[in-house]
Amino acid sequence: MMSTFSLKNETRPAIAMFGLLLLAYSVNAMDRMVFPVLLPDVRAEYGFSLDQSGLQATMFALGMGLTGIPAGIALARFGRRALIVTGTTIFSVATVLTVVSVGFADMLAWRVLSGAGEALQLAAIITVAAGAFPRHRGMAIGAVNMAFATGSVIGPLVAAALLVEHG
Repeated sequence: MMSTFSLKNETRPAIAMFGLLLLAYSVNAMDRMVFPVLLPDVRAEYGFSLDQSGLQATMFALGMGLTGIPAGIALARFGRRALIVTGTTIFSVATVLTVVSVGFADMLAWRVLSGAGEALQLAAIITVAAGAFPRHRGMAIGAVNMAFATGSVIGPLVAAALLVEHG
């Protein structure tokens, strides 16, 4: 029998904390989707070819893919909190380092590393969703997907507006 959504077993602090995790993940998605909007400027600034800039735009996916299984192993060994903190830190540091890159190779490394950080964070957030809300696991995991989709839409819109406004 399908249950209706209620807050009986889920506490408000757990929901608030989960909301913060979703917000952080949504910001990651914003950042992830802004790079393609900025790509023409990045290409011009660094002198990348079309092939090189296209590779830069998608390289985070390699980091996510290569880190997927190790993230699951690390999750079992170190726990959700450690993985969320580690993944967020790696993602954030790699994102900042991308901005100060001096050329193709180091930018590529930072893009891959940012994907690795995001993979760690995502594995932990999905585990939090499934574990914290066992009666509403599907809805909680769906909320993770919705957070990414929301950030993916908002990020490029804001970036494009800022580019038009400030060049």
